Amino acid sequence: MTAFHSPRLTITAMILLFATFCTLPSMAAKPEDESKKEDDSSSSTSLKLKRQSSQSSSSSQSQSALGNPVGNAVGNAPALFGVGEWQIISYGIGGTGSDSNEVTTERTVKETKTVTETRQVTRTTYTSTLVPATFGPPVYVTTPVQTTSPVTSERKVTTYKKVKTTKNVAGIQGGFGGVGTEARYFFLPWLGVGIEGDWLEGEGSIGMSLTTLTARLVKESNAYYVFGGTGIQFDEHQTQTIGKLGIGMERRLVAGTSLFADAAWMFGSEQNAAIFRGGFKFKF
Repeated sequence: MTAFHSPRLTITAMILLFATFCTLPSMAAKPEDESKKEDDSSSSTSLKLKRQSSQSSSSSQSQSALGNPVGNAVGNAPALFGVGEWQIISYGIGGTGSDSNEVTTERTVKETKTVTETRQVTRTTYTSTLVPATFGPPVYVTTPVQTTSPVTSERKVTTYKKVKTTKNVAGIQGGFGGVGTEARYFFLPWLGVGIEGDWLEGEGSIGMSLTTLTARLVKESNAYYVFGGTGIQFDEHQTQTIGKLGIGMERRLVAGTSLFADAAWMFGSEQNAAIFRGGFKFKF
């Protein structure tokens, strides 16, 4: 019985051993495949992250390239120009022009003249003539003789008369110079309003006060602008309304300081002048 069952058990054990041996490679391959899948998954995730980073970088670069023309974009621009910007401006002024303010004055003038007069003066002279007498010695006979001669005399005559004089007393008649200051606020990225005060020296002392409007175009650290204003100009003789139109350029050195230069045409009822400014702008 034992000898009969022993071969069958042996064959069965061999079959089981063979089956186990055959299944071992597939079991070993399965974890390897799973690790490959995990590696592929991590590689795919890494590629996605790189793509997202690249897209984010390109988006940021495109935003930086497009930018905000007044400095509200990416990078250093917000520190240079922006909305809600206050500027205190200090500058020197020079220019040339003409104006007319005719003033007539009246004064009394005393004049003294020397008058020369010539008149004829008649004089009587007497001549004696010896006349022989009929009886006795000769006698002298006196005869009057009249002569006329010119006589010149001088006398001083004083007169008083009123003289009117007309003079141009305008403060701008040729070259002038001075100083000024302005406070300006940009309520839009490209548009601002300001109040300006200037003091000039020409033919006389001149003061000016204006309200201004400025529009600017920003290119990196430079701002190109046009401006205009209206206000009053006054001196010791008159007060008049004036206007001003001009163009200029500002160079932002650091976040809070700029250099600028501009030129403008100033005009009034009788005034025309070219005016030039240069100085500093301080941002707040």
